[in-house]
Amino acid sequence: MTDDTMKDLVTKHDLTITQLVQSVEHLVTAQTETNKRLEEISGFLAKQAVFTSRLETMDKELRDSFKRVHKRVDEIENLQKTDTGCNSVKLLHKDVESLTKDTTRLVGAVEENRIMYEKLKSTQDKSPPPALIKWVISLMLAYSIMFGTYVVQTFSKLEQTNALIVTKLERDIKDTMVLSELVRILDRKVVKYEKLEK
Repeated sequence: MTDDTMKDLVTKHDLTITQLVQSVEHLVTAQTETNKRLEEISGFLAKQAVFTSRLETMDKELRDSFKRVHKRVDEIENLQKTDTGCNSVKLLHKDVESLTKDTTRLVGAVEENRIMYEKLKSTQDKSPPPALIKWVISLMLAYSIMFGTYVVQTFSKLEQTNALIVTKLERDIKDTMVLSELVRILDRKVVKYEKLEK
């Protein structure tokens, strides 16, 4: 082999080796990337396993919890359905009975009030209408005013008549006194005259 052939051969081998080195480097890089992704996937799988375990635990605890709750609810329901029941149910039953009695009493009172209202309504319907009552009161008031005026005028006339009578009586009394005096004087004179004639 000649040198040129050898060189060409070495160059070809060198190129092939370089390509092999690049391929190996590329393979190492890809392997590293794959290893990273596998680590991430294994991390996710570990988390998934933790989540799955927690979910299973929660599911189991929820099932147990619901069993306990249903058991308690069933016990309470059985207790409530019995005649004795719990104290609060007994108190509520007594309150319901008391309210029923109060309601019955109130219904009776309302019925009595309704009957009384109907009686008052019938009495009111039988009575004269308010307009007529107003007219009667107005007429009575007018009559009272006219009668009062008549009475006042009559008293005024009576006072005038009384004053006139009093004046006449006083005059008559004076006249009577004067006449009495004259009669006395005349009596004295008659007595004197009779004495003289005797």
